[in-house]
Amino acid sequence: MENNTLCNRQYIDAALVKPSKFLNTEIDEEYYKILRDNVRQHNKVLEPVYVTSGLVAVSGMHRIHLCKELNIPLPIETIGEVSPEQEELLVLSHDLKRPLKHSERFRLYEALRKRHNITPGKRTDLVTNGKEYKAIVDKVVGNDKYISRYKFIKENVVAAFYNDEAKAAKYLKDIDADTVSVSGAEKFIRERVKKIVNKKVIPEKVEVITDWMKLFNKDSRHMTVDETGLVDAIVTSPHYGFGRINYDNDKEKVGQENDVNSYTDAMKPFFEASWNVLKPDGSLWVVIGDCVRDGQYQNAPENFLLMMLAMGWLINDKIIWQKIDPNPTTAFDRTICSYEYIYHFTKSKDFVYNRNWLNEIPNETITTFNHTESQYPLRSLADKVKNSIITTHKSSTAGIRKKCEELGFFCTHNATFPIDIPLYCILASTRPGDTVLDICTGTSVTGEAAVQTKRKFIGYDTNNVYINVSKVRLEKYITE
Repeated sequence: MENNTLCNRQYIDAALVKPSKFLNTEIDEEYYKILRDNVRQHNKVLEPVYVTSGLVAVSGMHRIHLCKELNIPLPIETIGEVSPEQEELLVLSHDLKRPLKHSERFRLYEALRKRHNITPGKRTDLVTNGKEYKAIVDKVVGNDKYISRYKFIKENVVAAFYNDEAKAAKYLKDIDADTVSVSGAEKFIRERVKKIVNKKVIPEKVEVITDWMKLFNKDSRHMTVDETGLVDAIVTSPHYGFGRINYDNDKEKVGQENDVNSYTDAMKPFFEASWNVLKPDGSLWVVIGDCVRDGQYQNAPENFLLMMLAMGWLINDKIIWQKIDPNPTTAFDRTICSYEYIYHFTKSKDFVYNRNWLNEIPNETITTFNHTESQYPLRSLADKVKNSIITTHKSSTAGIRKKCEELGFFCTHNATFPIDIPLYCILASTRPGDTVLDICTGTSVTGEAAVQTKRKFIGYDTNNVYINVSKVRLEKYITE
């Protein structure tokens, strides 16, 4: 660095020195106490503070503060004239003697970019000392993914807290203290920003009513026969997760109860209403999985089944939905849970069921949103069903998310099942022209399966965003 000659050590009044605007002025009380005890032993500060010719300190905030408190001389070593960019780099380089906070690492990254004149889109390997710059960034700041995450956080944290700068500043301090991880903070802020955008562009109530389809933006606990008519089958996956999944469904946060008993109590009204609108010979299919909390499985499917039996439902079949590529777990003391249950309930022993449905699957292709909007041969379903097990890949919302973003809003629903699941249930227990209901429709994968196999569809969800996504998924069938 130019003009950086060091003079002999001097001792001056600490009150004459002012900290650089780039210097972190916060006092670490624990470190400060240790430093004070050491200084009192020797009655002087041993390590000098580096200052510019204008007595601006680029290091040693704790030592400056301590010399003022104890009224003892401050040792300094003077650096020549420096530019603001050089001053910032000097501050940050002295900070490298200790572990850097996330905010300090990012400040160093920005200072290095200024120093090397690296602008957005500029390749670092084509600038002077580009390799040196990249080596410092990788070693001291972090990799590109880390930088990208923290940059996104910095740019969006105020908006994520509804322009409350005090709350945003506190959140950044929590990240610095590692009480919130950078990856966790990025995820939280992305989801919050999406919700803010959605609130601006999506109407408070979104519904679709046609001859073949009804999408209700309301609570299915209050549905009536007058509204739905008697339905032939219900295919649904009720909210569950015990706090792991935020469905943003209503103020009651159904599906996020603290224990399994509270969960089954919350579910009961949904299936009382389902009983009232289902035909006597109709079928109810429920997809439900379990989760681990405090190191223990919650046995949600088993407790749910007992609740349904106590209500008078008959359990006709228990099917395993086996996922080929389940989500990984961080636990090292158990296997990865790779399945969910599909329960088939009926109101009586006399119900509609096509025992030959596998042999009668039409040789047709339907459309489904998965990683992309893709074609799905119906005959391929037969290869995935073996006795009481359906084996599929886990679902992906990538295709529908991309479509929604093209339309200016965000799909914030993650927990969908693949179209294979509702297809199985619908083809086995209904006929063309029948009505299929989903009481927790989400983004209406059940509707996608129903309308393309010539069934009518009714879906309920309290979340206006989910109904709006359902409109996108089913758009071509709404207009037909």
